[in-house]
Amino acid sequence: MAGHANRSNRHDRRFVKDSEGYRPLLVPQAFKVLNGKLDSVGEDDAMSDQTSIRTPIKPIIPAVFVSVTDVKASTAWYCRLLGLPVPDTVRTDIHIFSLQDRQCSNLFLRRADKAEPTSQPLFSLTSPDIEATQRFLAQLNVEVVYRDEEVIWFRDPDGNVLMACAI
Repeated sequence: MAGHANRSNRHDRRFVKDSEGYRPLLVPQAFKVLNGKLDSVGEDDAMSDQTSIRTPIKPIIPAVFVSVTDVKASTAWYCRLLGLPVPDTVRTDIHIFSLQDRQCSNLFLRRADKAEPTSQPLFSLTSPDIEATQRFLAQLNVEVVYRDEEVIWFRDPDGNVLMACAI
């Protein structure tokens, strides 16, 4: 107990002694650790850090899931739509279109007992020529839900709304 009081007194004496004439030191730069290295940060950088949110979640969407009632039929339909070869074998519970080579998300067709069509697009596909896309969808007998100069909304065989966008 005496040792604790002694430490406390020393600590208090230091602050009492130093408190007269105390002036805080203004530091124009702060430091933060980036990739394991100490880096200086200016005032502007420090302010931008205050508005950003730290999160363990990355802004990457690796997969999109679409519920379908018939995985085999839907796989064939999506293959025609996307210009991909129809695989020789398709599982009945799920099919995964591995589209990472094309710098986009993988597309999962997941079997559902009942179709619950969406009213808004599940995802967007890139289509620089909307006129050609309209003609292509007509050839496939695809129902177009909405169209303007830049986008077309259309339905897959289960009624899910998809979008092609001229971006």
